Amino acid sequence: MASSVCTPLGRSVTRSKRRAIQWCRKAAETGHTVACGVLAEHMYGDRPYAREVGHVEEAAGAATSAGVTEGHDVPPDVLTNVTYWLQKGYVIGKA
Repeated sequence: MASSVCTPLGRSVTRSKRRAIQWCRKAAETGHTVACGVLAEHMYGDRPYAREVGHVEEAAGAATSAGVTEGHDVPPDVLTNVTYWLQKGYVIGKA
């Protein structure tokens, strides 16, 4: 039954990868632990728009140790943001 309702609604909506990532970030910001992990995964994997939308200014001051950044083909600032979202998801999950 749900698919018959969703299918006609989906036809008039344009798919947008940017919008999907924006909704994922909004969910992560409001405390959805899975969304935090998904956003971090998309940023690490360099999915379209993920690094742009998932960037966090507060994370810019956080130090990421050299041992963590070694062996990754990801820029250090992106790795810092990935770590921010993973930590946020962990803290929310522990609460």
